Amino acid sequence: MTLRSIAMVMAALVTVPDLVWADADPCGPVLNVITRMNAAPRLQQHGTVTHDGKSYSSDLQAFGDKEYARKGAGSWRSGPRQLVPLVVDGKAAVFDCRRVGSEDWGGIATTVYTYKRRMPLRHIVRDVRLWVADGTGLAVHSRIAIHEGGTIGGAEFTQSYDPDATPPEGAPTP
Repeated sequence: MTLRSIAMVMAALVTVPDLVWADADPCGPVLNVITRMNAAPRLQQHGTVTHDGKSYSSDLQAFGDKEYARKGAGSWRSGPRQLVPLVVDGKAAVFDCRRVGSEDWGGIATTVYTYKRRMPLRHIVRDVRLWVADGTGLAVHSRIAIHEGGTIGGAEFTQSYDPDATPPEGAPTP
């Protein structure tokens, strides 16, 4: 998908909320999922990050245009919601997409995709495996391989979309 076609689709998303990425584009289904995640009024994500042989938990909660995040058992930080970018440095942030099968994830029927994700910081590319709920088209799990400067690590996250979730107790107001 070219940068121009991405821009045209993003412009159309503003005026046509049910627009779906073209099925002919192998990254279309993944872009649909990211667009839905970015638009979700409530998103909760919990996972584990491993880097340089050390692991820590990671939590993110998004409410509209605000988000709360913490590393390990640390304090919550808050700020504007950071959306997953679709374009980084003028290039598609998501590419080399493949549908790799179907799996059950915690009792949920999912379709599994792999893709490469261009990161805005340090100009690196990460390998992502994404489980998408067949019933909702929303991500329910993701696994990310981290290869930076000779170190190997990874991250694994579970996503949920509880409409009744509230901001974390004691978290600062963004």
